[in-house]
Amino acid sequence: GTDELANDVVISTSGAITTTGAFTSVGIDDNASGAVAITIDSDEKVQIGGTSYPSYGTLRISGNQSGGAADPQGTIDFTEGTTVWNSIKGFRESSGGSLEFLTRPDNSSAVSTKMTITNDGTALVGKTAADNSEGCQFTAAGNVYAVRSGGHPLALARNDSDGELVQF
Repeated sequence: GTDELANDVVISTSGAITTTGAFTSVGIDDNASGAVAITIDSDEKVQIGGTSYPSYGTLRISGNQSGGAADPQGTIDFTEGTTVWNSIKGFRESSGGSLEFLTRPDNSSAVSTKMTITNDGTALVGKTAADNSEGCQFTAAGNVYAVRSGGHPLALARNDSDGELVQF
């Protein structure tokens, strides 16, 4: 027969404990089909997925390593239950990577991209491509493009009268 321990038993050991079945503890659930799902090292760096730590930082999320450029390599979802309210997605591109920041609009059932930082440092706000569509584009070279259909794409205001507002 199999020996069993009581529910309130405490085990103290200076060595490793290995289990061959499922392991569940408060905040930890080992149902990863034999894969290492989460690791916390002695420096308190957290590894979710993947097999090795980066040499810097404190959180690494490994995603779809074999996916195409359109597949996120890692996603951080901010949820309430199963409802995703915000996300950050990292993408692999041919010569670098990009980040997308997604939020959930009022009365919407899904998140949508609100800001993208491309691999060349361009920040796109309210748009997903560096083109003439509505939204703002800020380049690493210092160019700012504000595009709007109708109305004014730029409004400047000052609370005092010190100095010039615009200089050409």
